[in-house]
Amino acid sequence: MIDLSFYGFSYSDKNEWIAKALKETGLKSENDFFTFDKIEGISVPSLFTLAEDAEKYRFWESLPKNINDAWENVSSFDLDQENNDDLLQTLALGIDGLVLQWSGEGDIKQKLYGLSPEYLSLWLAPKGNGIAVLKSFLDWANDQAKGKIKGGFLWDPISQVLDDGLENQSLKEQIEKIHQLTKEYPHFRGICVDMGTYLDSGANTVQQLTYSMLRLSEVLKELSCKGRDMKGVFENLTVKVGLGGDYFLNIAKLKLTRILVDQVAGLFDNGYDEMKLIIFSYTSLWTKSHKDKYGNLVRSTVESLMAVNGNSDILFVSKNDLSQAFPDVSSKQQAANISNLLKLESHISFRKDSSSGAFYLNFLMDRIFDMVRDKLIELEGKGGWLACFKSGLMQKEIKLTRNLQVEALKSKSQLMVGVNAYEDQSLNVVSDNWEQRGEAELQLRSIPKSVLFDQLNFNLK
Repeated sequence: MIDLSFYGFSYSDKNEWIAKALKETGLKSENDFFTFDKIEGISVPSLFTLAEDAEKYRFWESLPKNINDAWENVSSFDLDQENNDDLLQTLALGIDGLVLQWSGEGDIKQKLYGLSPEYLSLWLAPKGNGIAVLKSFLDWANDQAKGKIKGGFLWDPISQVLDDGLENQSLKEQIEKIHQLTKEYPHFRGICVDMGTYLDSGANTVQQLTYSMLRLSEVLKELSCKGRDMKGVFENLTVKVGLGGDYFLNIAKLKLTRILVDQVAGLFDNGYDEMKLIIFSYTSLWTKSHKDKYGNLVRSTVESLMAVNGNSDILFVSKNDLSQAFPDVSSKQQAANISNLLKLESHISFRKDSSSGAFYLNFLMDRIFDMVRDKLIELEGKGGWLACFKSGLMQKEIKLTRNLQVEALKSKSQLMVGVNAYEDQSLNVVSDNWEQRGEAELQLRSIPKSVLFDQLNFNLK
């Protein structure tokens, strides 16, 4: 399908291929070759060729990418549950950083004894009161040189708002407080926009991007109105992205995240440097099975490839055994090895953009970009993120998409090994490790879709 001769085959253009396909299949028109993704709301053609598509989608090849030669591989450490020996064993896994899960209780100096913050990034994931945990962490960080503390604060207040289903009157003040607390640390980013909270609740790609950019717009608007230096705000920003589901859709989502943040930021400051955006990617909860840790290992590997090919800056491979409250060192080693093998054995980090030139990927980016743009305009007209939350519009829309995915598992139009295909019948029960509590109208909670599928089957019995 390009103007070269391969193995003696003559050149054929797209129209010839379509004509032959119509004749052999008995279909009436080219439109019959399109497949419709009901969950994503996208019609996908069955054929892409260089001559017809290269010029059309070349625009996407020139858009911003990350500048790092390789991504950072981060593991986790629970400051409330693990001890100093666990820390030293975790640090020996060949990692570049840690996600520190902490309630703010206990002596952090003792818990992190032996850790040199200048050699790895620290990503604080608070339990409970985020601001209080951040203050306690920064009290410890103040004993170090500010330039040595690297990483960021992985807490977006809206995640708690969605989980509780209650409007937080101090939402704007929290963002301002976080920025003020962290802006003096040049390599520690305080403002986090969490896209993953939508994926882990069952949202599709357009919903994840739309509601995240809507939220980012409100954060920037609030800080801009307070007269904050927007260059400093942008340099204090991390976007946290959950990965899971369709391979190419997730790569498109990551690339579009960088592009859309660039465009939203441009509304507030022309001096925004898109190359400085940090994308923190993690393997999602939504796509994991609560019964099949070995299947989850495969899913995490594929999701890691999505992160790498989508030009993520940070990769956190989450636990594969969902029965564990927190992963032991052996589980963390399995997770860390996924990223290390991709980087050190497969040498993917030497490829600047291995997905460049994929017509299908460029097609997805083009379609999703248009859908997100139109939806952003519509929702801004309805009052923005907070208005969508208060009215329940966002929650209702995402729950509908979530239900479509669970129904797809039920009908087997979507297969999930260990859940609705090749499942272990002896484990066909609803897991006690997940609370079977209903959601109020304004609540949106993170949960594996395998649990929802099991609950559906259990309720039908």
